[in-house]
This record gives sequence, C-alpha cells and structure tokens, in this order.
Amino acid sequence: MDFEAAFKECLYYTTHSLHREIAVLAEESFASLGLTPSYAYLLMVIYQFKEISTTDAAKKIGLQPSTVTRLADKMVLRGYITRKHEGRNSLLIKAEKLDDEMGKIFACWRKLNVQYKELLGEKQVDRLIKIMNTSKNKL
Repeated sequence: MDFEAAFKECLYYTTHSLHREIAVLAEESFASLGLTPSYAYLLMVIYQFKEISTTDAAKKIGLQPSTVTRLADKMVLRGYITRKHEGRNSLLIKAEKLDDEMGKIFACWRKLNVQYKELLGEKQVDRLIKIMNTSKNKL
C-alpha cells in the first residue's frame, strides 16, 4: 500500500496538515504581542461581549471550558480581564487595559488574513472557509 498517496486522500490527514501550516502563520502573527492565537481569539470574544461565561466563550472559540479557564487565568494576570463568580458560573469581564490592546490584536488578525489570502488566493480561502463551515455543521 502506498501510504503517502493514502494520506493525501484522507480527510483527517489533509485537514490536520493544513491546520498545522495555518497555525504556524497564526502563531507568527500574534507573537509580537506575546499571545498565541487562542489567547487572542479569547480576548476578541471577551472584548465583543464585555462579559461572558467561560462556557459560552469556549463554545464561541471552539475550545473546552477547562482550556478557556487556563487561558483566562493568564489573561487575568496580565490585566486584560477580570473574573466574577456567580454560583457555578465564572464570568470573564473585559478590563480597561484590554481596550488599549485591541487595536494591536485586530491588526495581527487582519495581517494573518491578508497573509493566507496572499499565499492561497482570496477565492481559494473563501471556498475553503465555506466548505469547512458547511462540513463542520453537518458533523
């Protein structure tokens, strides 16, 4: 069996391989801020909603609540967010310091989008996003 050919015809392998390549671009894009893409996306969600539960934030960015809790711990230490507990819920709240950083975070996000559109072509990126979202919604 030709495993190389089989891997290239495997959806799991192909999407995972593409993910790794895109992840390198994303990590490089946000590195200047000392953030990983996961931190940056969490901060964008908190910025948008001003106050959001850990569970809802996790759903919005596609991570487990325990992972979001760990990410939020570090963002609390950096002063970007605060946390408030209401019963069993933990709310993540935008701090003023985050307002100052959002322009830089959005600039990195725009840079990432431009970079992969330059590499893959805008139409290809748009097609990939549409196909992947449609497929994800069917699973």
